[in-house]
Amino acid sequence: MKLARSVRHNIIANFTGNVWRGIFNLAFIPIYIKLMGVEVYGLLGVFMSLSALFVLLDMGLSTTLSRELSRLSVIENSEQESRNLVRTFEVVYWLIGIVIGASVIILAPLIAEYWINSANISTEIIEQTLFIMGMLLAFQWPRAIYIGGLEGLQRQVLYNVIKTSSMLARHIGAILILTFISPSILYFFYWQSVVALITTIVLAAYLWKSLPKSNVRSKFDKSLFIKNWKFVSGVMGISLGTVLLTQIDKIILSKMLTLEVFSYYMLATTVAIVIMSLVSPIHTALFPRLSQLVVKKMKLAYQIYIIEDVSWHQLSYYRSQLR
Repeated sequence: MKLARSVRHNIIANFTGNVWRGIFNLAFIPIYIKLMGVEVYGLLGVFMSLSALFVLLDMGLSTTLSRELSRLSVIENSEQESRNLVRTFEVVYWLIGIVIGASVIILAPLIAEYWINSANISTEIIEQTLFIMGMLLAFQWPRAIYIGGLEGLQRQVLYNVIKTSSMLARHIGAILILTFISPSILYFFYWQSVVALITTIVLAAYLWKSLPKSNVRSKFDKSLFIKNWKFVSGVMGISLGTVLLTQIDKIILSKMLTLEVFSYYMLATTVAIVIMSLVSPIHTALFPRLSQLVVKKMKLAYQIYIIEDVSWHQLSYYRSQLR
């Protein structure tokens, strides 16, 4: 009953978090457009497209970590493996984040000059904005691995509180900066970068705090990465198909359309994403629980096999004695 109640709490927390985050995303869009202009808001759409495109580099690691931590949570003496797994995936994820950020920064002049079409924003401003986007992507990228870990440990109420508070801080802080300091897209993304870094650090701290304790220091273990590679590759294939189906239009249109028209397209996309986000809470809550039940079923089947095997040997022994 306790575990069932925990799943219900996670589902409620996921629904509540998604609804509030959806409301925040929609409610603040008119304010951003009023303060910065619709064309400047289009650069936010470019950032959203880049973020979605780089999901391919996740390679299924966050989903794999969620599954493995939920599985290990019902296996005895697995504390050290859980901590080593988090450390291993954490190192890989931070390296990917650095590569993503560096790639955007290096390519910023080319993207600003040859990809984004703007009538009112200078190429220099667009280039500087892309430079900050690179930092923002590097800071926020690793948080997915920590969210995946908290999901696997079924601390979904906690991470929804953190995500929702972070989003509120991003929006409220941005409005204050744009109103009282400067209505500049550069200041907007600087603030987003600061909040993203703080959020990632907080998520990391709570994940490590939630892991089972061990007297041995956690370490990078490439064998754990290799061990889970089959599942990782399967999830990566699904991610590839999802990105191609949901993001290829934005990538193409960001080149074909002016920044102003692309802004309206991304506005409609944001509304659609909010509606779609109402589907995920149940899956997010049930996935780690189902992983635990599979392990428990396997353990039970093994115990039954051992009992039956022992009983058969005992019966054979008694029969031989009677003869």
